[in-house]
Amino acid sequence: MYIDIPNIEQYQVNEKLFFITDNDGIIQFIPIDCKWISDFPHDNIVYKSHYLDLFLSEYKKEIENRVLETLKKKGKKTGQFFVKLDKQNTENDLFLNVNILYNEVGKLKGFFGEIDVKNEKKGMEWLADVEKKYRQLIDNIPLGIYRTTVDGEIVFANKGFLDILQYESTQEMNLNELYVDEYFRSKLISDCADKEHYIVESQVYTKNKGIIWIKDEGRAIKDEKGKLIYLDGILEDISLKKVAEEKLKELNISKDKFLSIISHDLKTPFGQFISATELILDKIGEYDISQIENLIRLLNEQAQQSYKLLENLLEWSRSQKGLIKFEPGPICIGALTDEVIDSLKQIANNKSIMVTSKIKKGLFIYADKYMLSTILRNLISNAIKFTYEHGMVTITTKYLMPKQLIDDKQLEVSIADTGVGIRDEEIPKLFRIDTAYSTKGTGKESGTGLGLILCKEFVEKHGGQIWVESEPGKGSTFKFTLP
Repeated sequence: MYIDIPNIEQYQVNEKLFFITDNDGIIQFIPIDCKWISDFPHDNIVYKSHYLDLFLSEYKKEIENRVLETLKKKGKKTGQFFVKLDKQNTENDLFLNVNILYNEVGKLKGFFGEIDVKNEKKGMEWLADVEKKYRQLIDNIPLGIYRTTVDGEIVFANKGFLDILQYESTQEMNLNELYVDEYFRSKLISDCADKEHYIVESQVYTKNKGIIWIKDEGRAIKDEKGKLIYLDGILEDISLKKVAEEKLKELNISKDKFLSIISHDLKTPFGQFISATELILDKIGEYDISQIENLIRLLNEQAQQSYKLLENLLEWSRSQKGLIKFEPGPICIGALTDEVIDSLKQIANNKSIMVTSKIKKGLFIYADKYMLSTILRNLISNAIKFTYEHGMVTITTKYLMPKQLIDDKQLEVSIADTGVGIRDEEIPKLFRIDTAYSTKGTGKESGTGLGLILCKEFVEKHGGQIWVESEPGKGSTFKFTLP
């Protein structure tokens, strides 16, 4: 239930006590420390007593009549009138004003009663203590509570508001420059002209120009003519929630990609494999040795491609589950590259492609052998896949000198081919799971694009970067760095 209560400051100035009820008049809140004015036990009042029970019997009828008259007129306040409490401790005169609380459709939702105490020193001290306690309560809430004018002046902000935005005081802040979308606040104010409540999410700048996500829930405060004068609201830092949502989105994309591969990219090659073997069995008596040899060679190529696809799929799945441990150690990168080239020799020979490593044999680096082998295997096999017959694939390395003396130099590994190349508009798709780039090789080889995504994940595990330089018709060079 939203209850519009006047600022605590006015209780201190006007020496007011108060109570809040539901629409049946049952007290929902009353200050705990009110012994100086009443002997009512707090625990026997809240949620149990009608507000009329607070007053002497001879005053109850007048209070009830004033409230009923105000309700009939759809009024908001009864106006002040003299009363006495049933268990009153003070000799000072007390005056009651009952505010009628309505909901959005104009139905009664409760009463807010204000009791004025005339010039009681003890009352002033008590109210000051209450104000202090409420200020502490508001400041300890881990949410940002605020009131701002239409022009962007911050009338009130609690400590949580300052902490979220990383400021020490409101004087340092310029509300109109807070939002990443410079038109966000003006659009919010425009929207509030037609509605009372708002719930919005936006990106804002912190004091050090960092960017966070906030949820802003509040109410538009208008004057009697309906003109907007204040925005009262609550801020919540939802940056972690947004990160979680983005992670969930990526997981859903990964799941969809996984299902797509299972249902299509694996099913298709195995279907072709089955069809080809059935053809051989049906026609084996009609084929000569050379025909059978050609069919078996094609089957072997298909099996190797399917195996590579399955291998990448399993590696990617394990990587998503965090089952692949990063265990770096000293590795001779030249020897490892030769091993990878040797495992791909048959595929390269089938297209008469020369694969050459120009890496120094004695070059040692500190890396995870399994991950580095996977990176090299995928990049070299892709280079073979997209290179025409009689083409070349060349692997080279060089050290990149650091921009700052305190940084370590990095090793850049390049795999260059003389293949078909990649169009500029396709390059941004290469390393993203949601737009995984996949096309047929020069020998009609199939793929899923998972290999490059694996390469990116494994390179970044090492603290490196991966990118491609390419020109359609002239080949591509994939490069990655290792610290």
